[in-house]
Amino acid sequence: LGYEVSEVLGKDPARLICGEDEGLGDSLKTSMLNRKPFRNIESGVPHKDGRMLVLESSGNPAFDGNGLYRGYRGVTRDITRRKRLEDENEMKAMLLDSVKDAIFMHDLDGRIVYANEAAYAQLGYTEEEMPNAMFQRLLTPEAALKFAANTKLALEQGKAVFESEHLRGDGGTMPVETHAHAIE
Repeated sequence: LGYEVSEVLGKDPARLICGEDEGLGDSLKTSMLNRKPFRNIESGVPHKDGRMLVLESSGNPAFDGNGLYRGYRGVTRDITRRKRLEDENEMKAMLLDSVKDAIFMHDLDGRIVYANEAAYAQLGYTEEEMPNAMFQRLLTPEAALKFAANTKLALEQGKAVFESEHLRGDGGTMPVETHAHAIE
């Protein structure tokens, strides 16, 4: 947080951990007053220089050998970057879901790691049916035979465009033009 020890010594630990979030601070204080552990409390806290940080804190009450309460031992870590990346990923997923074209991401073996909402709608599969499915299973037998060659082409050139045919959940087929991009 950018403070010297002398600047925070004797300050309310709940305010240091929870910043101006009084509800969260009160909840943490209640846990501490009742000498209860607290886990993974996330809070926005201003750094001394004015930047906002996102902290995650956990703690356990500490007792001496005679069972006398001595305070808390815990850890608070800066998760600002992780939270920013999570927010960015959520925005990217919202953007991809707003596109009318089916978008799939699969690993080198063909295991689907992402499909947007249009992919589910166009092919007639549910979100539960798609995770970890092999992309080849969504292709007609003829298109599946070309899968390895098309994947190799996209990897070698960075991208490839080709015609293919998908199997729909209802047993029908759907011709598609695939724009494949290799992503590292």
